Amino acid sequence: MAYDLFEIAGEQLKSLKPFVLYRKPSSKQLRLIVQSNTDVHRVRSFKERGFIMAPFNPDELPLYLKPDNIFFDDHYIPTPFYQGEIPSEKSGDKSRNAHVALVSKALKKIVSGPLNKVVVSRVIEVPLKANPLQKFNNLLLEHSKAFCYFWYHPATGIWMGATPELFLSMKNNLITIYSLAGTKVTSDESPPLWTDKEKEEQRYVTDFIMEELTSVQLVPTASEPISIRAGQLWHLQTEIQARLAGNSLKSLISSLHPTPAVCGTPKENAIAFIQKYEDYNRRYYTGYLGEINLGNSGECDLFVNLRCMAWSDGVARVYVGGGITQHSIPEEEWQETAQKSTTITGALFNSFE
Repeated sequence: MAYDLFEIAGEQLKSLKPFVLYRKPSSKQLRLIVQSNTDVHRVRSFKERGFIMAPFNPDELPLYLKPDNIFFDDHYIPTPFYQGEIPSEKSGDKSRNAHVALVSKALKKIVSGPLNKVVVSRVIEVPLKANPLQKFNNLLLEHSKAFCYFWYHPATGIWMGATPELFLSMKNNLITIYSLAGTKVTSDESPPLWTDKEKEEQRYVTDFIMEELTSVQLVPTASEPISIRAGQLWHLQTEIQARLAGNSLKSLISSLHPTPAVCGTPKENAIAFIQKYEDYNRRYYTGYLGEINLGNSGECDLFVNLRCMAWSDGVARVYVGGGITQHSIPEEEWQETAQKSTTITGALFNSFE
């Protein structure tokens, strides 16, 4: 039986009932999980079954949607909607100056010793008065290799994103994690030349993951870093694998989240810096989300919540950030956040011929 997943999702949204519509990387299958009531469910044991949405703050319990109904469209082909031009940021130079100052402050902390790396971020607010599901359709069209999702719950509002980064996947007790960091922009098909700054940033993430897996008595293996492309952005990525034996998924995730790719090192110092100096609450930005125990028990596919936005009151709040190391240049870090924002703003506003 054929279903119009966007129509079902639209009805859920009108009735203010929870759902998540999503597509995994390089897949043509669109999935819709529908919860029949507005209850708020929290993940406590990681044995729960459904779709999980975890905040950046590791002290807060993740949410999950109970899969009262699951729908599939195995051959969904997105159809573009007309958009219009991207409006400029409301905050303009004020936002630029604030972010450059935040990066400069992070550099001082790195030089003085409390930090090796810290990820700092900002919010771009743009007015948006349109059907959000139409915009999600454009996101699917533009980012076939990303994990694309549209989440709604009355407790959180609308969140939407196209993330290039796997947080953790597990099947038959085999764990796969990608250490992804470092960003360059290029329209060329060839991988870029990486500087010491990007290599160091990515190495911090890889070393952290390897150390954390070892600390819980796992034996991880890591590939050599490779260049991967996400739209016009290139990143460095290392694949890490380990076999889970006698360990709980809960303790493993607790040891990993948040990784240096979204937080920094040392973890506790980086979290303290972010909470003190970032002038907003990240909420679910740089958390993780995805399927948990939907197939066999113990299986999961979780992605880092990057390249995302929250939507309310006619305003799209687009979240962007970057990793700061001793080699960072504040003005270039600002430019990197502007480039990263196009993952979302392109789908929200660009015209399609």
